[in-house]
Amino acid sequence: ADVKNTVLLKQLQVFPNPASSVVNMQYTASVPGKLNYRLMDMAGKVLSNHSIDVKKGVTDERINSVESSVARNVR
Repeated sequence: ADVKNTVLLKQLQVFPNPASSVVNMQYTASVPGKLNYRLMDMAGKVLSNHSIDVKKGVTDERINSVESSVARNVR
């Protein structure tokens, strides 16, 4: 069977880095798909895991790492 490797994200920015409670993530997706990511502290300990459905285009995410909540703005 053929395996198709598609680049989901063309651009990814995460700021501020390091962060204390809120992380902003902006990305541009070339195609819709599923994005799995995790937030880690400076020691490499995983604070939370996320899996989101990504739409084509630019998306802004605001992640509250304390409550592990996500606010999304798709443009």
